[in-house]
Amino acid sequence: MNEKKELEKDMQEEMDNTTELMDEEVEEKLSLGEKLKYFFSEPSKTMEDLALNPIIYPIFIIAVIFMMLIIPKVNMLVDYSIPQIIESYRQQGVNITASELPATVITMTKVGLIIGGFITPLIGWVLNSVVIIILALITRCKGRLKGVLSVVAFSSIISVIGEAIRTIIALITGNPEVNTSLVSIGQLINPNMATDNPILYSVMGSFEIFNLIFLYFVALGLTYVYKISLKKAAAISYGNWALMVIIVLGIGQLF
Repeated sequence: MNEKKELEKDMQEEMDNTTELMDEEVEEKLSLGEKLKYFFSEPSKTMEDLALNPIIYPIFIIAVIFMMLIIPKVNMLVDYSIPQIIESYRQQGVNITASELPATVITMTKVGLIIGGFITPLIGWVLNSVVIIILALITRCKGRLKGVLSVVAFSSIISVIGEAIRTIIALITGNPEVNTSLVSIGQLINPNMATDNPILYSVMGSFEIFNLIFLYFVALGLTYVYKISLKKAAAISYGNWALMVIIVLGIGQLF
């Protein structure tokens, strides 16, 4: 009889402890505002919370912000695209000047640029997440799929900051082609690098400062998702970047 009472007492204590732990986890869950605050002041705290309580929806907010950043410079981007549009007409045997371009073509170009501003970050999010998950599987890391999607999504805040800075510079200078990569240095040496050495241009373009910082934040998040060292997480995160560069270069060689 005494043994039964002791067993019931132990079970009750265990249930109480479990309840306390659950309460602690709820208390530790950060709000979106707190996640943002700690992302800049104490990023490891945000990443740990995202690994434990993953959320996906911020990537859609980020995509909307990207789209909104395209709108102020959409006319500049269209003007920048006009020579390419005219060239595509000429390849079809149609000689046309910028003033002769149909209004529908200009409108569709604007719409395409704005929609592209929304879709591009979503595609980048999916591709980065998929490659990271594959590399993690290869290196035998175990973690939550949603955790990876969450930290990659939230880390995209860095990409938004980069795009905002480039947009401000573009609006000030009137030039939509703003580089925050090694290309900006390379073009000082050779302004025609894009045509003279497209491979080098692509490689230097991949060393984009905000993208490299984004990858560091992803690596920090992966340490909590997969319970691995920062060194191994960085190898996966930057390995994803290196693989993407190789794929882009390979596709460039084919076409």
